Amino acid sequence: MKYKKVLNRHIKKTAKDVEKDKLKKILTYNKVVKNIKRLSWDIKVSAKDVNKLYSMKNNCFKEECEKLELEIQYPLDFRPKELIELQNELDKLGDEISKIAEKYSTILNKSLK
Repeated sequence: MKYKKVLNRHIKKTAKDVEKDKLKKILTYNKVVKNIKRLSWDIKVSAKDVNKLYSMKNNCFKEECEKLELEIQYPLDFRPKELIELQNELDKLGDEISKIAEKYSTILNKSLK
């Protein structure tokens, strides 16, 4: 009789442990799903940022095309100040685009793993 009671107690404890393990697995699964959703949101947002920066750079280039063509005509030392400022702005935009592209690629790589 004692053996039966001990066995029943043991079975109840193992059943509780199994339930706890199931709950842990469900919780970790939910955390993973939430992380994937968050990463996919980050990817969408960063993709939008990249597209915005590319369009900004293209618009800037189209509007200032004639001024940039002057850069070819003048040596580097004799360029007008406007062209130097424009070139600096374009360089900054290029740097921002490369930073966002790197962020996008790292987020994409993390989400694919």
